[in-house]
Amino acid sequence: MGAKSIAVLTSGGDAPGMNAAVRAVVRTGISMGMRVYGIRRGYNGLLTGDVEEMGVRSVSDIMQHGGTFLFTARSPEFNTPEGVQKAADQCRKLGVDGVVFGCLKANGTIDMERNRYLLECSRGMSVTMHRAFDRAAAPSQALEDVIALGFDRILTSGQQPKALQGVELLSRLNRQAAGRISLMAGSGVTEQNIRDIHEATGLLEFHFSAREPQPSGMQYVNPDLYMGRPGANEAALEYTTARRVAATITQLMR
Repeated sequence: MGAKSIAVLTSGGDAPGMNAAVRAVVRTGISMGMRVYGIRRGYNGLLTGDVEEMGVRSVSDIMQHGGTFLFTARSPEFNTPEGVQKAADQCRKLGVDGVVFGCLKANGTIDMERNRYLLECSRGMSVTMHRAFDRAAAPSQALEDVIALGFDRILTSGQQPKALQGVELLSRLNRQAAGRISLMAGSGVTEQNIRDIHEATGLLEFHFSAREPQPSGMQYVNPDLYMGRPGANEAALEYTTARRVAATITQLMR
């Protein structure tokens, strides 16, 4: 079996920490024996094939720069059925192993038609329903619909802000699924609670960020001003660290 492949792109507008996030994806993927591709200019680059394989040196000396070194671009074509198919074909060409998406109707039910089309486009790749599931009006029926469509897994917090708060529903859904689909617990999963979530639900797959604050390059910070949430440490950036990844996995496996 060949090495798994992942691709990373940045879409929408620039935001603080994007280069750090890309660097973490690339270096973590390589350390796990994966081939990592960078897609330039967002979804537009995915459609046009503006892709290159990245190594450790590709992401050296980028964290102190603003924006994203992969660039971003709006892509009206990606919002068309033909554009989605073209993007999926590019992913297959690159050997990308999986894609993540999820569509709901306005009434909170699973959009069978749109999801079916996306699944058809993604044939041959692993497909995960993202946390659109957590906004579904009737989770038990939504689970059956997602299984019937043929998704491989669902990323969910049990319809609560944090997975630890949603363990009752996660456990119930896991019993209902009975091995027909994988459930992945996500949102607020840490080394402090991953074992508790596992024991309460029986789930075997988890999504977590394992981030730690690191000092920014600012030497002066105005103590009277905040640009976002009051009380947040705006003099630091949050980075995924190997230490917290290892600590979280260790707690799960103990």
